[in-house]
Amino acid sequence: MKYDLGEVIDRSANRSSKYDERIKKFGTGDVLPLWVADMDFRTAQPIIDACKAKAEEGIWGYTSRPDSYFEAVQNFSGGFRFYDAVANDRRLMEAATACGMDRR
Repeated sequence: MKYDLGEVIDRSANRSSKYDERIKKFGTGDVLPLWVADMDFRTAQPIIDACKAKAEEGIWGYTSRPDSYFEAVQNFSGGFRFYDAVANDRRLMEAATACGMDRR
């Protein structure tokens, strides 16, 4: 898949806190918005397609996680002690994921 990271995306009209809150936070729009880990490129089409397909199922409840999910988290942990401990205990992993602690 070819991906154009050089494409300029205008974020001024889509409620981007990265750009819309500069004046509120700093009193000027003339600052580099480095306080937000946001991306200024279009989401890859396979991700957009997967999100659309899941949304079109029409089921918005909680779902269980297959073994492949836990395997992916174990592979993702990359030697971080906390993540290694959590990845080896499914109960801890589910709790950490529910709290958002699975995000680096």
